Amino acid sequence: MDRLEQFEKMLADLQAQYADTAARMDTLKAQDKTRTATYRQLMGQKLTLGQMLETYRVYGLLKSQKRGLPRGGTPFFYIISAGVRRRRNGSRRSGRNRRRCAGLRRSRGKSRR
Repeated sequence: MDRLEQFEKMLADLQAQYADTAARMDTLKAQDKTRTATYRQLMGQKLTLGQMLETYRVYGLLKSQKRGLPRGGTPFFYIISAGVRRRRNGSRRSGRNRRRCAGLRRSRGKSRR
């Protein structure tokens, strides 16, 4: 088996795994089991497989498809590398967490002195 055939076989396997994972997630979603450990593991697998397929697309080895991309067609690695998403008020935490963390920071500072 030459190298090109091995890459094509790997691509076919990735596409099959991605489709199988998406189908299994859809069945769990229909059963309203989106908070289970199985669903979350499948979500991680789907993201990993999607990233690998996106790498194929970036290098022109796979035709571009809108199905595997998030809104706007932006590849996953651009979204992940964009950093922490801020909330509407500009903070990174909700009000409750921000107050709790601010209180912890103050109490830690006083205990050190």
